[in-house]
Amino acid sequence: MPPNCIFQLYNTVAIPTLSCAADVWHSGIHRSPSSNKHLGSVALTKTLASIQQRVAQTITGSLSTTAGDVLDAHANLLPVDLLFNKILFRAATCLASLPPSHPPYPLIHKAASHHVKKNRSPLHNLFFTMQINPNKVEKVQPTHHRPNYIPLFSTHIADTKQEALDAAIEYHRSTISVYSDGSGFENGIGAAAVLYINKIERKTLKYHLGPPTKHTVYKAELVGLNLALHLLTSLQSQMLH
Repeated sequence: MPPNCIFQLYNTVAIPTLSCAADVWHSGIHRSPSSNKHLGSVALTKTLASIQQRVAQTITGSLSTTAGDVLDAHANLLPVDLLFNKILFRAATCLASLPPSHPPYPLIHKAASHHVKKNRSPLHNLFFTMQINPNKVEKVQPTHHRPNYIPLFSTHIADTKQEALDAAIEYHRSTISVYSDGSGFENGIGAAAVLYINKIERKTLKYHLGPPTKHTVYKAELVGLNLALHLLTSLQSQMLH
């Protein structure tokens, strides 16, 4: 088997098998606050590291005396301790983003609020090691649609800048045109929408969401769409009156 196939097989089959339910039986590797001693599943991580070392030797075709960290670097494999920290961080983030209606929600927030000294559960170890506060994780509610759902609007993404410019010029010739956008600039996230009637700018709406530490550009894009819809509905109400 060629090295690239061994690498793919290890990442797609072996790692998911070795890390199955790792947030329950693996406590991660972290340093003690009072010393440089490593705490957590140290012995188990060393055992898994020896397995990965044999895989890296097979991928690279190196000698058995080659150091494990050197093999990981040449085989493009993440060290086992970092690999499991990544898996645990992903699991903690997933649990922290659950909505209040989910059954484990109160248990997760209770375990993350304080770290007990005795009788620690996997949730205590998980949130203590990853240092994730569920109260600071934004919850995004998904929107459900039927499989045969067809939106009332159409979308088009141009392949080139020139094609996008030609489409914008073509749409700008219509009687009513609305443009919206959301972006980040100078440590701020905001959105805007502009209404054109007969190629003349009639009205503009702007909204500043806040710093990028609390908001994303994707959210700003949605806010820009809401501003555009608000301009259209306001225009419709004016025409009715």
